[in-house]
Amino acid sequence: MTSSTVVVRPARASDAARLVELLVLGASRGLKEEPADLLPYRQALAEIAGSRYNTVLVAEYDGVVVGVCQLFAVRHLQERGGLCAEIESVHVHPDSRGRGIGTQLLNAAIAEARGWGCYRVQLTSNKVRAAGTGSTVEQGSLRRTKGSSCSCDSRRAARRLRACGSFPGIPSR
Repeated sequence: MTSSTVVVRPARASDAARLVELLVLGASRGLKEEPADLLPYRQALAEIAGSRYNTVLVAEYDGVVVGVCQLFAVRHLQERGGLCAEIESVHVHPDSRGRGIGTQLLNAAIAEARGWGCYRVQLTSNKVRAAGTGSTVEQGSLRRTKGSSCSCDSRRAARRLRACGSFPGIPSR
């Protein structure tokens, strides 16, 4: 699978069934998802779409959604009232894993956070599923903190990230 065949875009209400399927396939702790009742998921997608610093991104391959992640940012008092972004709920369909789709989702999420002006991006991952983020972390894209969260402080990590080629163009402040 090449990067030119994967399209990362904002999720739509019509993606709800597939997104719930991906959440169920990626669940590591028995989360209570209800694929038969899509209304709450569609409502959540509508609310998220109306939020300034909140988005759900999907990765499409040949017109089929194969991956998802959610990105949101909060205003911090530190960093002169800066925005800090968090990426979570990164799920790639089991048949599509190991093809760089998760990395492409992370690239897109980090680019979006950069566009929002975030000074830091954090990736959260359940310790049980940490292996799924391991290859991205080992590539130098993010650094692991506390074993279940990774962060990329754009000021300190920009040089390292550009050097490894994972996320070129992260601004230095």
